[in-house]
Amino acid sequence: HKAARRGIAVLQGAARAAERVPYNALDGAADDLAMLLGEPAAESLRRDLGTALARSAEIFPVLPGTRAGQAADLERRLAFDALIAVLGAVARQRGGLVLVVDDVQWADEDSLTLLEHLLDRPPASVLVIVTFRSDVGDEAWPALAARHPSMETLEVAPLDDASIAALLLRAGRAREGSAATPAPALVAACAGRPALAELAGRLVAPDARSARAGGEGAGPEP
Repeated sequence: HKAARRGIAVLQGAARAAERVPYNALDGAADDLAMLLGEPAAESLRRDLGTALARSAEIFPVLPGTRAGQAADLERRLAFDALIAVLGAVARQRGGLVLVVDDVQWADEDSLTLLEHLLDRPPASVLVIVTFRSDVGDEAWPALAARHPSMETLEVAPLDDASIAALLLRAGRAREGSAATPAPALVAACAGRPALAELAGRLVAPDARSARAGGEGAGPEP
């Protein structure tokens, strides 16, 4: 948010476990780039990047510009180089560019190949931020990152029980309007993972509410 307020270009993509299509981790970022390049203020930049945009559109058709018309013969590496040139030009015009890719553990091979190409030839003033879960998905990204020692890895520790309980409670309230205090066993089952806490909070909220409703007004058993 701070980068965007300063005028720096921010592109965001995210891989999804159920979406196994080419460049699944970067299609959202390509959409952001297309919107940025479609702004009136970017008209001269589009004109200057005519050939690079055309080549980039061979892998991301959402990007503006006239296609190169040689998709069958165009080497993927040339398209990657063209896209990197586009990112570098946008970074120069905007005073920087941040590319954020979430959940890269679910990225397809094409996304990983493009990311590695970008890391091999990083343009000036372009920051790449990648998030990765070690408990799911495959290990392709750690191996890739290990080949680029300039990358800095920050490990996020699991949340404590109090934070997980708060997330469970908030997720339950968002789902049903109210929620019971989470059971210690449920908090422990989340193992400090916020995504599990939010999912579990939404799933157990109807059961907790039903249990309370069933108990209201019920008389003692004979």
